[in-house]
Amino acid sequence: MITINRNDPCWCGSGQKYKKCHYEFDRKLAAYRLRGCKIPSRNLIKTPYQMEKIRESAKINVAVLDYVAEHIKAGVPTEEIDRWVYEETTRRHGIPAPPEF
Repeated sequence: MITINRNDPCWCGSGQKYKKCHYEFDRKLAAYRLRGCKIPSRNLIKTPYQMEKIRESAKINVAVLDYVAEHIKAGVPTEEIDRWVYEETTRRHGIPAPPEF
């Protein structure tokens, strides 16, 4: 494991000094590790850019689900629902999952 000095740039890429960014977080994780707890790797921690993209994706997902909820009724074929989801997702500049055929 690489040791980071408090005044070095933070490992997360935020541009902040380590002491102002993840220092306290890492100290807490180290304390849990000493207690025998399993600690996930740092790659689970998202950057601010990744968090913003996750938020954008969630907004699109909610909007698509709201659209479907407004239009769905008994007897609507699954293929039509799939088409709605695809069209609404792309209309909102999202990238839909590939259709399963």
